[in-house]
Amino acid sequence: MSVPIKAFFGGKPKPSMSLYMTPVFNTTAGNKSLSVNAAVGDLIIVCCCCTDNSAQAVADDQGGQYVVIGGAAVGGSTGIVRYYARTALVTVGGGHIITCTMAAATGGGIAAYQVKGMAAAGGGVARSLGQLGNQTAAVAPAPVLSLTPQLQNFIFGTCFMVNGTSVAPRAGYTEDFDSTYATPATGWQLMHRPGGETSATITWGGAPVGATSWGAFAWELNISATTELEIKQLPGDTVEPL
Repeated sequence: MSVPIKAFFGGKPKPSMSLYMTPVFNTTAGNKSLSVNAAVGDLIIVCCCCTDNSAQAVADDQGGQYVVIGGAAVGGSTGIVRYYARTALVTVGGGHIITCTMAAATGGGIAAYQVKGMAAAGGGVARSLGQLGNQTAAVAPAPVLSLTPQLQNFIFGTCFMVNGTSVAPRAGYTEDFDSTYATPATGWQLMHRPGGETSATITWGGAPVGATSWGAFAWELNISATTELEIKQLPGDTVEPL
């Protein structure tokens, strides 16, 4: 007599995410850098903003290259914010100096997220995207993702503002950063939700305060590649030949 093998869904735990450190955001001209302590297997996600709309590029001193996920323009040609994903998971643990090249900028910022437990890297980790650029209306940013998000996936969001001082995050989201500097008057906000989003419309909690122009971008990090099916044979189970 044979007993069917019992299948259990399990394997790797769900990935986790956090900022490596407080973002850099200032009026200093030129490139922006962060020195982070990355672990083997980390997926590094970077967000950069700058006060000119020139080409940006991101790399780290351990040979890491980064691909653009997407972004939004602000103030016509006066600013842009973009997300980047490292094209490979970290293979050497320890210090990584991440640099966003923005040589023409009169100010800007860089933030870096640590995502643990991913099996994939590069642009393919983005399942859906939504952006609103060069907006002037005093309304809550509400970019629409290209797909309704899957419940287990992470959502990232950012708002970059000309003359703006702050903007409230979407309900249920963690606000990672919300700051401003005076010359030129610029604000930058970051938020995320590690699963549970049910709407493709990612509406912030209010209008950007004081902003004369703003751009917002949201995207969905696909963690489905990390889900595994584990088959276990319990004591007393037998396998019946085909």
